[in-house]
Amino acid sequence: SESFIPTWRDRALCREVDPEIFYPARGGDPRPGKAVCGQCSVRTPCLDYAMDANERYGIFGGLSVKERDALRRQRLAPVVHLPTPTVPDKDNRRAA
Repeated sequence: SESFIPTWRDRALCREVDPEIFYPARGGDPRPGKAVCGQCSVRTPCLDYAMDANERYGIFGGLSVKERDALRRQRLAPVVHLPTPTVPDKDNRRAA
């Protein structure tokens, strides 16, 4: 007999509530959906899925579309490496 191996979706807390709370109307309140996500043990893989699939609607992993877009921009932003300041060793210091 085949054994069932649950995926992150099978363990998602959102399966236990009305899915409409994850799709608030424009200007609607996203807090109920985000509250469920905040208690969910699979929030990270859910967010990863939404980011990879470029989900354009709904709350996934606790973030709205706008928040996921901002996160995507942040992840794509170039990293600025500042030079490491050097401290002269004692032999190269000037006498005061």
